[in-house]
Amino acid sequence: MSTATTTPRGRRSAAEGGAIAALVLLYLALEYLRPQDLIGAIGVLRLPLLVSVAVALLWLLRGDKSLLSDRLIVLYLGFAGLTALGILYGANQYWPFVILQFLGTYLLAAILPLASFASDPERLSRLLRWWVAINVGVAVLAITSEGRGSGSFLGDENDLALVVVVALPYAYFLAQSNQRRMWGRLAFIGAAIVLTGAAIVSESRGGFLALVAAAGGCLWYSKRRLRAAAILLILALGSIPFLSSNYVEEMQSITDPTDSTREARLYSWRLGWKMFKDNPVFGVGAGNYPWRVQEYEIRSNEWNPGDKLHGGRVAHSLYFTLLPEYGLVGTAIYLLILVIMIQRYIRLNRRFKALGAPYDEGDLAMLSRAAGPALLGFLVGATFISVLYYPMFWLLIGFLLALERALERLPVADIPDNVGPSPRHHRSNARRRKSP
Repeated sequence: MSTATTTPRGRRSAAEGGAIAALVLLYLALEYLRPQDLIGAIGVLRLPLLVSVAVALLWLLRGDKSLLSDRLIVLYLGFAGLTALGILYGANQYWPFVILQFLGTYLLAAILPLASFASDPERLSRLLRWWVAINVGVAVLAITSEGRGSGSFLGDENDLALVVVVALPYAYFLAQSNQRRMWGRLAFIGAAIVLTGAAIVSESRGGFLALVAAAGGCLWYSKRRLRAAAILLILALGSIPFLSSNYVEEMQSITDPTDSTREARLYSWRLGWKMFKDNPVFGVGAGNYPWRVQEYEIRSNEWNPGDKLHGGRVAHSLYFTLLPEYGLVGTAIYLLILVIMIQRYIRLNRRFKALGAPYDEGDLAMLSRAAGPALLGFLVGATFISVLYYPMFWLLIGFLLALERALERLPVADIPDNVGPSPRHHRSNARRRKSP
């Protein structure tokens, strides 16, 4: 145990950090489970707003400000800055402002506090286990509500499907952690079955493709492929009760070239591409695709007078939201964030592997390993779902920063640096222990 937690000041600092991490978890629970949309009293109290503001203020007062120089955070701030510029040139100035609020909340109430206050290995492990439990709660709500969540970004079955798919690899890998006893492993396998069941009940075709991609990623990232295949088989068998004939028919229609939903999506993407070509540098402004699509539709040779216009509808794709709304500049920033995240998660996995037993199969290593399949599922599903402004992707930045710092605090004699992050991101163990 580090000296930071054995002195009275260290114990007080650890207690403060634990309390703030618990508030971050409460923010995530309110964001995902959304009891404020189910219980009027919580909505009246504006509890989500109060919690997010409290966490943000605590980070400003007690958080690690050096995080602001991290390349991922710098790029995130650049993306948020471009969002703010959309207020000046967007046809609808309200939506860039709303999206800027979303991004600011994710940063100050989740990403930075996670990195600052959940960097203790045990605390981070506990927080992410509870995060899986929150997603299981979302899945249960979906299973009992015909594939929909309680509201906001979970009100649509396609969005709901992608949320539970992103959480699935975390349940899957935690079931294989050497820190779990038999009942703990069974509990996480059960959680994975419920998450899979929710994706099936949603009857989302994009969610199905994301589910297949995430399952393939889980198999690829697993050290013991035979055991991994056995667990995936258990998940598949456990999901059979959630299957319906309608679901099978829906998934079979994925390859149908005459499917109306497929045609509508391709049509939306073509309009988005034209919008991007007319506004290639900065785009039309965050959240402005639905407000500009009608003018491109009317000018399109595919539109016939009397046809129902698509004004107010989203692009049904992260990529065809990103390109027309942010142009080449915003797209480049987003892709840089993605590439750096992938690189650093790969380095984390290599460092855990280099540590050897028991750390390479402990909770932190498993949580690091889960990020690859989660990202893969997200990126595949996002092809067909407008999820650019939802929290799933952005939270993975906070998990990454917290995992990097938690690794440095493991009680091992030597943590290999030659396979880890570059020196500009590396901190000494001594400096790490000073954080709450």
